[in-house]
Amino acid sequence: MLSREPDQENVAVRKSSLGVSIVSADAVFVGNIEIHSQLHIDGSLQGDITSNSRVYIGKSGNYTGKILAQHVIISGTVSGAIHADTIEILQSAAVQAELVAENVKIEQSASFVGSMSNSIHEN
Repeated sequence: MLSREPDQENVAVRKSSLGVSIVSADAVFVGNIEIHSQLHIDGSLQGDITSNSRVYIGKSGNYTGKILAQHVIISGTVSGAIHADTIEILQSAAVQAELVAENVKIEQSASFVGSMSNSIHEN
């Protein structure tokens, strides 16, 4: 008879209750995503993302498209457009995009090519 430790079941529930969806490093995804929780991308994703939470592009993440989110943190490679309240481009990031945000932070050694605006109401 197989038995399952109660702690393992509780850990799985806690992880899923955090509301984080992950595109793993070996995954390739093409398509649009609308999500009401956090999204963490370590793989390759091409398409538009709409989130009312945080989107994180990890160091191995490669993203092409338009992101509309509350908070975007980038450690990997991004090409396209990002519209958010806050955008953080970390030192390992390579970003070629149009940024539209109230708050933008670009760390030293990060690569950024593109345009920035602080108003989401501009055309």
